[in-house]
Amino acid sequence: MVKSSLLAAICADATVMAAGIVAAPVHAVALPCDRTFSTKGSNLCAVPAGLSKLDVRVVGGNGGTGNVGAVAGGQGATVLATLDVSTTSFLYLTIGGAGSNGTFSGGGGAYSSISTAQNVAGTEIAIAGGGGGGGTAAVGGSGGVSTVAGGAGAGGADNQP
Repeated sequence: MVKSSLLAAICADATVMAAGIVAAPVHAVALPCDRTFSTKGSNLCAVPAGLSKLDVRVVGGNGGTGNVGAVAGGQGATVLATLDVSTTSFLYLTIGGAGSNGTFSGGGGAYSSISTAQNVAGTEIAIAGGGGGGGTAAVGGSGGVSTVAGGAGAGGADNQP
């Protein structure tokens, strides 16, 4: 078994170490997967020949602040996993951005994921939910995690009467 470490810091902000690539169609040349990716949106990486296992860290986007920056958004979830990549040549990375800051409530952060096929439901092999946006008085909830398709983020607290 050949194993490599990938800090696929699929992240929403510059607080995580990063080296990025731009979105690429399936037929484009992809960077090897043994690096850190942080370019928001869709990214493609090539699994090196002979590699069977890959250690990954996937981070969802943080929620935006509410109440003009006075109330924090929730943190994006973090998934740490060892993935079996022996049957795939490419991995498709979706890197979520941070939620927008708001006067009353902030926007929720976007999820981040690793998939074995591009834009095909059910092919996600690691998902980190985005954090909830901050409200006018309540901090946003943290994102949920999943190492299989279907993981969901936690909602932000509702402080309305």
